Amino acid sequence: MNSYLFFPQNGKPSKNIAMYGVSNHRRPNLMGPNAGTMSEFPIREYVRTNANGEKETYLIAYEVEPDVDTIENAIASNRLSPVIKDDEEDDE
Repeated sequence: MNSYLFFPQNGKPSKNIAMYGVSNHRRPNLMGPNAGTMSEFPIREYVRTNANGEKETYLIAYEVEPDVDTIENAIASNRLSPVIKDDEEDDE
């Protein structure tokens, strides 16, 4: 099962489960003129190279795009695992 990080405009990123077929992070609007509605933020791939030179893909979503250092620190502090690709498609 894959997970992703959501970076809110204010506050710390949160780790969430990436549900199959869902491509947006949904957040309810609890206050203000949009109360009672949902905001959606696309879940994107973030690719980095590890110490062995291999590419690793992580999933992130954000309100305001964070800088690379913020993303890297959040991946480490939340112990986010790289995306696990479905090998069944490759075998056919």
